[in-house]
Parts: sequence; C-alpha cells; structure tokens
Amino acid sequence: MTTHPARISNFASALRGGVPAPARVLVVDDKEARREHLTRGLTAAGYEVAAAGDRRELFGRLSGGSPVDAVVIASVRDGGGVRDLLDQVLACDPRLTIVWSAPSAGLWADFSSWVADETCARASDVDELKRKLARALARRDTRARAA
Repeated sequence: MTTHPARISNFASALRGGVPAPARVLVVDDKEARREHLTRGLTAAGYEVAAAGDRRELFGRLSGGSPVDAVVIASVRDGGGVRDLLDQVLACDPRLTIVWSAPSAGLWADFSSWVADETCARASDVDELKRKLARALARRDTRARAA
C-alpha cells in the first residue's frame, strides 16, 4: 500500500484538526523538459508546484511572497557551485525542506554539501523524488510538532 505524499506531509495539520493543504514545492531545473516532467509528476501526486529554470528565477520566487514548503533542486548550472546555491536557499528561509536531485559524485565526499534534507540518485526519477520529498516533509512536520 502506498501512502499519498500530501497526506504524509499534512499529518500534523490533520492531528490538530486543521484542513490539510497540499505542500508547496518549487522545482528548480535548467532543463525545461525535465522541469516539466517533475512538475507534472509532483502535481499528480497532490503537491502545489511552481518551477524555476535558473538562480534568478529561483530567488525571485523565494523572495516574491508566495510561501514554499520545499525546494527540489535538480540542475542549476548558471553562476556558482551547488554548495553556494544550497547555502543561499537556506539563507532565504532556514526552515525550507531541500531535496537535491542527482548530486555529482565528487560532492558526496564533501560533508559540507550535505545540507539537503534528502538526495535522489537520478534527477528524472519522479517516483524516487516523491518518496524522498514525502519523507523530508514528514520529518519537518515532526520537528514542528516537537517545537
């Protein structure tokens, strides 16, 4: 039996008697076809999804006033390294859940790059992404309940 990711991430809200809302996810990928593929897959899974194709668009969306629960970073090659990008995203909001899809092998050995809540081995694997995103959001909800 598979549990719907939006149900997992909204468990804490349901326990408090609130009406669960879908988690809001920002997908960041500089490859348009993959960005659309991930957006369709996450939308079909019940997430509210926005997309960005580069750093400028990513930070424009994060600072634009529309709240986001999670950022999925698949590929962003413009201006700077991934470590800098992860730090900048967290600087916008340290409570954001980050799923980093398809990290390069060299960065696995760099402990400082492990700031993502979850990582996916393949950027285009929507099923793996849904599982990892649901798990990361559930942990975030658990931390919020404990606080």
